[in-house]
Amino acid sequence: MLRRAVVGAAIAFAALAGSSSAAYAPFHNVGHPNCPTNDGKTKWIDFISGKVPDVPGRRAAFFGVQFRFAKNLTDRSGMGALDPAACYSVMFNKNRPKFANGYESYRNWSYDRMNRPEYKQDNHRAALPGDPTQYELNVEGIMFLYNEAGEIFDTSSQKVGQLVCYTSNECERYRY
Repeated sequence: MLRRAVVGAAIAFAALAGSSSAAYAPFHNVGHPNCPTNDGKTKWIDFISGKVPDVPGRRAAFFGVQFRFAKNLTDRSGMGALDPAACYSVMFNKNRPKFANGYESYRNWSYDRMNRPEYKQDNHRAALPGDPTQYELNVEGIMFLYNEAGEIFDTSSQKVGQLVCYTSNECERYRY
């Protein structure tokens, strides 16, 4: 009886939300313990450029990019074909065995979108140019600048996003 009530409540919630995928919470992968917003001491420039050692068994410096402010831009040309409804997982590789030097990025869609055929293309890019020691950031081939507050700016100096110390797929709310 209780199981039937729980299942019924879940179905009702999904129907109210408009999609069965809305019942899933977004994933939220916590990043490196020494990521700037996790420890309050590390600088973004040091973290991104690889001065923070890897955690044993995994690569250290993955971080999230969320284009939280892009939908408010008057000129969106600096965003290229990037979609602010996706979150991006980014890392800079330098002299890492098995990985090409340069920026590497992955696009993370919400569960609703990632299950649609038009969003199933390969969204992994590697060996992208950019110098994190010059506060340059490359996401899928589009160049940005960042600062120590973790703010991201397009090449016209418009604030477009935020660096975060986790990766997720919770960015649907930032879409155009």
